[in-house]
Amino acid sequence: MNLSKKKVTFSKAPVVLGSAGKHVHSGILQHYHQIFVKHLSLTSHLYRKLKEHGILTTEQIGLLELEESPDKRISKLLEILKSASNHTFTMFCAILHETGQHHLAQTLQKATHDNGSVLPNISLVLQPKQVLNETLSWHHGYDRAIKVENIQKRRKMQGMRSKYLANLQELEERISLAKWERDIAIRERNIIWNENQALQNLNTELQSLIVKLRETTLHSKTKNLRITADYIDRRANKLQPLTHLNLT
Repeated sequence: MNLSKKKVTFSKAPVVLGSAGKHVHSGILQHYHQIFVKHLSLTSHLYRKLKEHGILTTEQIGLLELEESPDKRISKLLEILKSASNHTFTMFCAILHETGQHHLAQTLQKATHDNGSVLPNISLVLQPKQVLNETLSWHHGYDRAIKVENIQKRRKMQGMRSKYLANLQELEERISLAKWERDIAIRERNIIWNENQALQNLNTELQSLIVKLRETTLHSKTKNLRITADYIDRRANKLQPLTHLNLT
């Protein structure tokens, strides 16, 4: 296929890649630099995939986000990819497919397959049907990622809810047990208090009985003493005349 007859969009002359180049993809990225600046979407999904496959580190992503504009972020990303290995470049193409940016991935892959020939300049003016298909494909992939993330979050929330309900039930059982033990302690305290009160009342009654018994005993002794004294006096009175007669 003769690709040199295609219209040049972003450069005045086509770029020819020598097969002896150490990193062919460096020239490819340079050639399509403007196309990527215009059409590449640096989404969080793309960043996550680049990090998962070891293409970018967390620090590099942070430095990219510090750039003032999306164009500068994309340019910096392309500079990183230019110095990367061919394997990293191939992985980057796969990630573009995975994140729904199929036309950019296909452009890079076709340029890689045509290594050594003249690279075409592409304006990326897509047909409406192709735009719709790629948009729908990207949205479907994004929706799948969102659904998976939502499922994971839902499962996590369900686990947290189950754990919360289990802890709540355990706490309610502990509170119920504590109330039951408190009620028993109150009942026992009331029983002991009533028993003490009854003992105190009984002691008071016993003390009163003892006092009454003492008073009754003392009165009885006093009465007995009076009876004995009267009896002695009467006997003495009776004996006095007899004694007088005997003496005469």
